[in-house]
Amino acid sequence: MIKKTLPNKVAAVTIIFWITKIISTAMGESVSDFLSQTFNPYLVVISTIIVTASLIGIQIFSQKYHIWLYWGAVGLIAIFGTMLADSIHIALGIPYEISALGFAILLIVNFSIWYGIEGTLSVHEITTRRRELFYWLTILFTFGLGTALGDYTSHVLN
Repeated sequence: MIKKTLPNKVAAVTIIFWITKIISTAMGESVSDFLSQTFNPYLVVISTIIVTASLIGIQIFSQKYHIWLYWGAVGLIAIFGTMLADSIHIALGIPYEISALGFAILLIVNFSIWYGIEGTLSVHEITTRRRELFYWLTILFTFGLGTALGDYTSHVLN
C-alpha cells in the first residue's frame, strides 16, 4: 500500500510564526473569556467544539497549506484549548495543578504515539493526514496546558 503524501501543510517556523503564535495565544484567552462570560457557557463550548472540529477537518483534508485556513485553525484551537482548561476547573472543580498535569500527560502520550507510529516529530514533515492529526492534537494540548499552568500561577501562586 502506497501512503499518499501531501506538501507540508503547516506554517514555516520563523519570527513571524512566533509573533503570530503569541498573538493567537492572547486572543484565545481573551475571546474564550469573553464568550463564556457573555453567553451561555454550555452553548458556547458546544458551538466552539463544532466550529473548531469543522475547521480542523477542512484543514486536514485540504491538499496544501492555506495561510488563512491554518491560522484560523490555530486561532480556534487557542479559544477552545483555553475554554477546555477553564471548563475543567470551573464546571468540574478540578484543581489547576491536576488539569495541568492531565494536559501534560496527554501531550506526552500524544508525542509518544506520534513518534512510535511515524518515527518523527518534525514539523517539517507534516505530509500525511495522520501526522497532521497528531500535530493538531499537540497544539490543542499545549493550549490547554498553557492555560492551566497560567491560571495555576495567577490564582494559586498569586
